[in-house]
Amino acid sequence: MDKIVVKDLEVDTRIGVTEAERARPQRLLITVELECNLTEAGRTDREYSTTPYDVVSDMIHKTAAERPRKLVESLAADIAKIILYRKLAQAADGAALRALKNELRDRFGPLPPAAELLLKATELKRIAAERNVTVIETKGDKLMLTRNNDFLMAGGKFPRLTRRTPSARLNEIKKLLLTL
Repeated sequence: MDKIVVKDLEVDTRIGVTEAERARPQRLLITVELECNLTEAGRTDREYSTTPYDVVSDMIHKTAAERPRKLVESLAADIAKIILYRKLAQAADGAALRALKNELRDRFGPLPPAAELLLKATELKRIAAERNVTVIETKGDKLMLTRNNDFLMAGGKFPRLTRRTPSARLNEIKKLLLTL
């Protein structure tokens, strides 16, 4: 696995246990190591094949500035979350999504239910894009899929979801998408 390192990035943030510490912005130096596969970027020399340093730096600056925190650990967790969300957004195919899921399990152990739902939702987004579905929407038990600005219907009706739990509903939507 390759690494991109952003070292000693200067950020101003309001941080400290007491209100007096948080009253004025303080300068922090942040170093982030991103593990990623740079093979495609090295082979093609195309910008979109890599993670741009400026985007990562900007995400860190915005995260640090968004709200005061008491602990540096809280800021680090928020930065890790935003980088994870970016990785999820970049998972372009099933293999990349599975690799990310395995990486998360290897690093953190069993994933919490919310993380599993986020991965399932990302997979639905990918499957929908492969089938040119631009909108997935539910209203009650009604599933409304849009492709080319038209609703996709079965027999002139919107498909109905029968499952109740979020995970089961996402699985049901996935099955329907795979039939397209």
